[in-house]
Amino acid sequence: MMHQHLSSGILLIAGFLSSSVAGQVTCVENEDGSNLLSNPSFENGDPNDAWTIWTGFSGISTDEHTDGQQSLYTGGSESIVVFQSVDLEKDATYKVSFDYKPFYPLTSPQPSHPQTCDIWMEFDDPYPTWVGGTQYVYSAGDVSSWQTLSGSFVAPATSGSLAVVFSCQAASNDPNFFNDFKVFIDNGIAMHVTETCTTATSTTSEATTTTAAATTTTTSAEATTTTLPGKCGPKKQIVL
Repeated sequence: MMHQHLSSGILLIAGFLSSSVAGQVTCVENEDGSNLLSNPSFENGDPNDAWTIWTGFSGISTDEHTDGQQSLYTGGSESIVVFQSVDLEKDATYKVSFDYKPFYPLTSPQPSHPQTCDIWMEFDDPYPTWVGGTQYVYSAGDVSSWQTLSGSFVAPATSGSLAVVFSCQAASNDPNFFNDFKVFIDNGIAMHVTETCTTATSTTSEATTTTAAATTTTTSAEATTTTLPGKCGPKKQIVL
C-alpha cells in the first residue's frame, strides 16, 4: 500500500538591488598656452613698446612694480587708456588681468571731496566687449596699495585690442586734482583657458528578501506476503 506525506515550509531568498545617482559636478580651469601680451611688465624700458597709451603723460617707473623690475606710470588726465593688439581664437575663452596702483602725492593740495574713478578692461574689435571692472575712490590723505583687476571673456573675433581704462570724474571744486594723479600698471596677462568638468557618481545598494513556499512529498510502501503452493513447499510473493 502506498502512503504519501506532504509537508510545507518557508524559503527565504536574499539579494541586493543597486542604483547609481549622479552627484556634484566639479569643474577645473586649465590655462592653455602662454601670455598673449608682448612686453607685459614693461621691462623693455619704452612705455610705447607694444602698447598704445592715451593720456596726459606716461613713463617707466623702477620704484613701483609687482613683476620684474619696472612698471608703467601714466596720468595727467581724467581718462587713461592703455591697450595692445592681440590675435585670438574666435569663441574661445580668455582670462585677463592687470596689477594697478592709483597714486596721488600727499604733498599736493588734497581734494576737499572724494574723487571717483571707474576702472575696467575691455576687448575692442572695434565694438567693446566687457572683461571686468571695479571702482576706485580717493579721499584726502589716502595711501593706495597694489590691486589686481581680473576678468574673462569669450572672443567675438580673431583679432582686436585688449585695453585697461581709467575714467575719472573730478569734483567740481577740485578741477586740478588730475594734474598730479597717476596710475602704475604692471604684470598684464592675457591667456587662453579651457574648462574640464567631472561628475561624481554614487552607487547605493538595497537588501531584498523573497519569501517562497517549499513543499515536500514523502512516499512510503507497505509490503504484503502471499503464500503460493508448489512442489518445494510454499513460496512467498512480495507485493508492493
